[in-house]
Amino acid sequence: MLRTEAGSQAMFDDLADGYYQADLRGRLTVVNRSLCSILGCDDLAQLVGDDAARFFDANTIRRLETIFSGVLKSGESVQAVECPLTRTDGEDRTIEFSVALRSSERGRPIGYCGIVRDVTERTRAAASLKQRFSELSVLQQVDVELNQTLALDSVLAVALNAALLLSGAEAGFIGLIEHDKIRLARSVGGFPEAWMSLDTGIIARAIRTQHAECVLDVSADPDYYADLPSTRAEIAIPLIARGKVVGILNLETAVPLLFTPDVFEFAQLICSRISAAVENARLYETLQSQLAELRGLYTQVSDLEQLKTHMIRVAAHDLRGPLSIIASYIELLNEDLAAHYNEMDEMYVNAIRTSVVRMTQMTTDILSLERLDEHREVTLMRVQLGALLERTMEEFAEQSRQCRLDVSVNVEPLSVYGDSAELHEAVVNLVGNAIKYTASGGTIEARLQRDGDFAVLEIIDSGYGIPEDQQQELFQPFRRIKTRETYAIEGSGLGLYLVKRIVERHGGTIRFQSEYHKGSTFGFRLPLAKLNEQPE
Repeated sequence: MLRTEAGSQAMFDDLADGYYQADLRGRLTVVNRSLCSILGCDDLAQLVGDDAARFFDANTIRRLETIFSGVLKSGESVQAVECPLTRTDGEDRTIEFSVALRSSERGRPIGYCGIVRDVTERTRAAASLKQRFSELSVLQQVDVELNQTLALDSVLAVALNAALLLSGAEAGFIGLIEHDKIRLARSVGGFPEAWMSLDTGIIARAIRTQHAECVLDVSADPDYYADLPSTRAEIAIPLIARGKVVGILNLETAVPLLFTPDVFEFAQLICSRISAAVENARLYETLQSQLAELRGLYTQVSDLEQLKTHMIRVAAHDLRGPLSIIASYIELLNEDLAAHYNEMDEMYVNAIRTSVVRMTQMTTDILSLERLDEHREVTLMRVQLGALLERTMEEFAEQSRQCRLDVSVNVEPLSVYGDSAELHEAVVNLVGNAIKYTASGGTIEARLQRDGDFAVLEIIDSGYGIPEDQQQELFQPFRRIKTRETYAIEGSGLGLYLVKRIVERHGGTIRFQSEYHKGSTFGFRLPLAKLNEQPE
């Protein structure tokens, strides 16, 4: 040991962090007591002269050789290198250390020195947080997919796939309680029976007690009923809606330690979504059946249509009041508490805000359709369609800028006869869709041109485009195109249907062309207003 090193030992021992000095071959020449503790040693003498490489695996050693070689060549220090190590007692830890070059009085490199910190708990916390964010992202995606459909089979498929993915289970099913039995409505893994008893097994116990079960050793559970011979652990979570058990989520695995407490907790979070989605889907099926019965009971179709219209109007109007209150209080809370949010808090608030906006837009679209369904005549007046299009594009200018879209407007001064408010609503839907479904850096062109005695309005985008096998579903109510790029995009599925209804009320036709990954063109064709002609 150099004299300067021996003289400084007491000072180094007072450091809270580990401290090391090493020669150019990586042998430790000076260590302090904090570093001894980090490496799991009791005696300083055990480390002095030791090769530091023995604490690292082969991959880490190669990485460290590159770092130290770089410091030797450049003479520049390196801060905060993070890597795993194995202590002398065999425990795996994570450290963060710095590297600086040590030189003799003549400037010749003689070794390295630096500070060492044990950051194991920090890295574990970061990994846990990352995993939590990943799980919440998946949960949010499940919410999006479950909210996009009311078809029971689709709801069950999405829910079970998500539960299997997040738990790692090899087999599972969602069972629905029907006729005092459990019907396996959706299953993966080769379960031998399509119906199960409400009196047998861990599943029956979970339903009876209305409590989730996580059994890590099914062979030790007296209630276990063997459906699959390879099962070693089972999760059974009752699906509860409005205080009543409507079904069960069952997950099984041949790996006993697979179902950790985190997996069990997350499976329960998924079940809260599944329960509501299943109940909504079954309610929708019931309403569809009742509607069919009503159609048979009512001799006058107009009576049924009036009943339907009244129900839609009441539902939409009644929803708008509470939604407005929720939106107002969310903004107030955001103003008062935003400075104190952590990342999860901000995600929760944004999720609420997004859902309120989506529901508000849906009620707006429903009321617009209800207005059209009243079969009121269009209020005809001369509408400067070019000016209307330019005004609409100006309304979306800030949103387009934030999305970094290149927007161009090319219009001819053309006029049509119609209802200005309805035509504006149609154009707003087309432009809004183009912006939503075009990635940052894309282009949008708004075009209005004459075609004989007709005005042709088109919104052309370079967006995601629509797969050919889904194009037949366009312009149908509550239908949304589902691709990998568009799953997370919010929408009611009513916008294009509303546009089509408005255009057809004005004696026009819809124009559409799209190619997946290459963009879309949406628009319409309306008769021109002739010079000096008055609307009828």
